[in-house]
This record gives sequence, structure tokens and C-alpha cells, in this order.
Amino acid sequence: MKLLLRLLAPFKNVTCLAYQPSHRGLFRQPQTTVQSRAMSGSDVKWLTPADREATSFHVAYEHGTRKGVYGMTINTTKALKEEEVRLALRHLRRRHPPLRIGLQRRDGTVWFCEPDDNGVDFKVVHDGASIVEEIERVSKEGLQNANRTSWVLRLIPRGEDVPCAVPGARSRFPHQYDIIFTGHHAIADGQGAVMFVISMLEVINDIMNGDAIEEEEEEGEAFQKDEIWELEAAVKQRLEKDPQRHEFVKQSLPSPSTTPLFLQAFPRPTGVTPSTRHVARAVDSHVTGNLQKKCKIHGVTLNSVIVASLNVAMMRLLKEAGLSQQSYTIRSCHAVNLGRYLKRTPPRAVGGYGLLLSYAADVESNSQASFWQYCKKINQDLKESLRSGLALEQKMLPQMMHPNTSPEKEFEAGIPVVHDFGVTNVGSFPTVEPGPGDNIFVTDVASYNILHQFVHMNLFQVLTFRGRCIFTLSYATDYIADETATSFADELMLVLQEVSNISNL
Repeated sequence: MKLLLRLLAPFKNVTCLAYQPSHRGLFRQPQTTVQSRAMSGSDVKWLTPADREATSFHVAYEHGTRKGVYGMTINTTKALKEEEVRLALRHLRRRHPPLRIGLQRRDGTVWFCEPDDNGVDFKVVHDGASIVEEIERVSKEGLQNANRTSWVLRLIPRGEDVPCAVPGARSRFPHQYDIIFTGHHAIADGQGAVMFVISMLEVINDIMNGDAIEEEEEEGEAFQKDEIWELEAAVKQRLEKDPQRHEFVKQSLPSPSTTPLFLQAFPRPTGVTPSTRHVARAVDSHVTGNLQKKCKIHGVTLNSVIVASLNVAMMRLLKEAGLSQQSYTIRSCHAVNLGRYLKRTPPRAVGGYGLLLSYAADVESNSQASFWQYCKKINQDLKESLRSGLALEQKMLPQMMHPNTSPEKEFEAGIPVVHDFGVTNVGSFPTVEPGPGDNIFVTDVASYNILHQFVHMNLFQVLTFRGRCIFTLSYATDYIADETATSFADELMLVLQEVSNISNL
């Protein structure tokens, strides 16, 4: 069975908002005529003006932020050749049309386009930089010119002295590489990026085996955004007709002038150039397994456990910093997959849509003593918010109240940071044991974000892989000092360790 199909099997029921462009057009927008593709020069084929959502992503790129990055470690049976990877990338762009799409400005307006030279920016890095250091370098390079390229791939060979996350894997797969892959979020979200990079590994595996590569292009049907516009219009109409709900949604959003408790206890660093740094942590398989068992016992999700644990960890830090209160109202921001609200979108489609749930929860000084009751409350609140579509309402209400505010104006005015932390739960990354004909073994993976000058001052990215719960804390250096970010990540690990005690129900 093909490597891609085996790896993606757990994702088959995950719906990602997205599109699969064909040669006949991209998005249809309300009351907008999609212009036919026309040559605007020798190097760009203009497709159609970007909608507001895609423009928002691109404007963020122009400001050097809002970029998701996957870091992955693979082990191979024999050394990879650079020309093998480049050949695989050529096949990949034929197989996945979104990899040929870019966004550029045309007379001041952001357009979807297909540059003739819009290949994947690929390099082999031989200087031994850590994966986090290379991600920071790639992010700076890739965001200097948002029109230059949409897709970036780095391959970092590792020596025999570098340990492998899977014990014993190097006996059959002795060659180890770190991979960094990132793309334009308006074209593909995290799930789409996973599909592309795993598809690339499948092609490389076939090349290493000497197998013939399927040359036929897989265009897929052109995905139109009509369903999204319909959904947004229905949300607006509901809020217009229901003043009580309108007020509830308004109250659920923090005021732009809100100062998070985190900043009250840990003031912003001064004299710092805004950038994003990362702290990586992993919960071992024993603790992760105990947490999953206790989730079943108490009828909650692992995501709720993580949010409750983050609240408790932050409460501890606030107390240690001298902010002593009986109760703390902690505001968090949660990435939500729009796919749960769409009915007609193809499950394997890819794309991007920014949907965040603002959530406030009180945490008492003694919340850890009754942690699982507290966790049930968190679970219930988040479940109801998702069921009711509150995140969509929170997204549309500001647009209704300020209809003439463009993405450009939002960034010029400065996007307020009003939450103590953010969370994006990627879920379970596909795990598969290599078969007899496989030359590639995925042994580790993590998710990162570039987020400074955007809505987050820190963001926890969470995924489970090979029985471990893996965390990356990405944080804005002009909001959080390095030692504070490290303390937050370490305190979370401590709380998870404590609440995972299987004998303490």
C-alpha cells in the first residue's frame, strides 16, 4: 500500500477548509466576476483577485508574521541525494496544483496567481543548525518578500552522533534528516501542509526504489468558496435578528484595551526587536497514556485537559510573580477548524481560514485540588462554544461593527493582544511502522508558528505522535522574555505530570 495512503488514513474524516484549483479558475466571490487568466508579463499568470480572508493572510505575511511551519525528522535506508528531492518536488507540483499557486500584489490589490518560477524554495543545509534555529532563519528569509515564494523546504542532514526519537530505528534507517516545510496559509492550512509533505516522502520513496513515477497531473475539482460566504452571511443575519445573542457575543470578546493578567505579572521586555522564538517540550508516552486513560474515565477530551492545565500553570506563575488573588480570570484563544461547519467541502481539499475562539475561564487558587471537576467545566464550555458556532460569531461581529476596516488598516493600527495564551491542537499525527519496501521512516514531528505583531503573544501548538504529546510554545519576543516563556512551558509539563497520576482520580 502506498506510503501516503497509509499515513493519511487517520485524517480521512478530517475536513479542512480549502480549495483544489484547476486550470479553469479558483474562487467565486459574492457579486464578483472571476476574471479569466491573463498574462500580465512574462512570468506571472494572474488568476483572480484574492478574497478578504486570503488578503488578510497575505497582509500578515507582508508584515512578517502569521506563518505556520512543520518540523519533521525522517530516517532513511540510504543517503538522500539532492537531485532526488528536486525531482520529487517537480512531480509534487504536478500532483498538487495548490503548490503552483501564489499570491502577489497587482496594482495594489492582492491576487491569486501562477508565477512561472513559483517552484518550492528548496535548500540542503549543511551547517548543523538546530531545527529551531533554522526555522527562525527560514521565517526571516521567507517573509522578507511575501511575493517571492509560497513554499519553502529545507533538508538538514544529521550526523551519526545525533540521537533518534525512535530507539533502534537507525539500525535499518541509519541516515537521519530534519525537514522544515512551510507554505502560504491562504493556500493551505496545517492539514494541507501535512498532505503535501507526506506526498513528497511517498514520491522520494518511489524514486529511491527505482519505481516509475506517475506523470499524470491530478488537478482535482476546483473548489469554490460559495459555502463559506453563505455560512458567513447566515451568521451575520442571525446576529442582526437576535439582539440578545448579539450582546452575548459582544461580551464574549475582550475589549481591545484589555491587559492580560500575564502582562500584569510579567511586563513586556523593552528595547526588543519583535520576532518569534520557540520552546519545545514533549510528554513521554507513559504520562500521555495515563492522561488519555483519565480522559476516558472523566468523559473529557485531551484538549480540555491541556487547557485546564495551562490555566493552572499560569495561575501558579502569576502567584509566584506576586499577583496574589483568590480567583484569576484567564483569557485564552483557540484555533478552530471551520470544516466542522461545512457540509459540501471535499474532505481532501486544502486551504486556509482564520477562525479563533476567545474563551475566558476563572481558575481558583485551589483548582488543582479539584482538577478533574474543573476540567469537566472547561470541556463543557468549549464543547458548547463549538456547537453554537461562537467562534464564527466572534469573527463576524467585528466585521459587522467596522465594515470598512481592511486588513491593511488593521495592521497599520496594530492588532491588540488581549489573551494570556493561545492554543492550536493539531490532533494525532499519523503514525505508521515502515513496510518491507519503505526507505523512509518518519521518527519525529512538531508544529511551529511565526506570530509576532499578530493576535498572539504566545501560542501552544499541540500534537500527539507515536504515543507522546508534543508541545511547541511559540512566543513574541517583544511581549515575553525568554526565561518567562521557558518557565511557562516547564510549569505546564509539571502540571501534566502531576494530574496524570493514575491513582489520583
